[in-house]
Amino acid sequence: MASEIKRLLESIEQAELAMLRGLQGLASEVARHDFIHEKEHEIDTAYRRLCELVKEPVATALTLECMNCAFLLYEKELWIEQLRQIEAEQRVIDDARLQTSAEVSSHRITRKQPHDRAEVGDILLYRLKLSDNPVDPYRLCRGKILCILTDERNRRDYFVESFDAPSDWFDYEKREMVYSSQVYGFEPTKKPNQEETA
Repeated sequence: MASEIKRLLESIEQAELAMLRGLQGLASEVARHDFIHEKEHEIDTAYRRLCELVKEPVATALTLECMNCAFLLYEKELWIEQLRQIEAEQRVIDDARLQTSAEVSSHRITRKQPHDRAEVGDILLYRLKLSDNPVDPYRLCRGKILCILTDERNRRDYFVESFDAPSDWFDYEKREMVYSSQVYGFEPTKKPNQEETA
């Protein structure tokens, strides 16, 4: 009897874990509904058999414990996947930093000064966010600074009008937020002598 109870508890845990994975993995709503219904039926069948072997309150407590264990396993899987994504993004960022010198040389762009001295109207040099799935994550984009946002830590984010957007886009489609982590540098629109005479 003990071996059957163990088998039933393992089947409940595996069915619950498969159901949690299915919520993320299945794209079709119909397939998702059928899959979840199937796993719920497996859990119910195992639970009813468990009630025949032990008292119902014990069977209920054991079933809930198995379902909780499945959730913890699933949560651990999600954390591992997120860590893998973060590591992959960090590798792309590191590669971009290593390639910066060659890229800047080929584009004839120099990082003249830190972007915390940029002003509205200057041209910002930045990279697209990795979450935007850029074709070339190393490519520098250019955009005119329309607004500068500063938080309590003096970190500066920018609202820009992109020069790289397709010409047939509407004006609002060409505008985007650029965060400080994306910024490479900027091109001042005022020349030094103009700033001195101003």
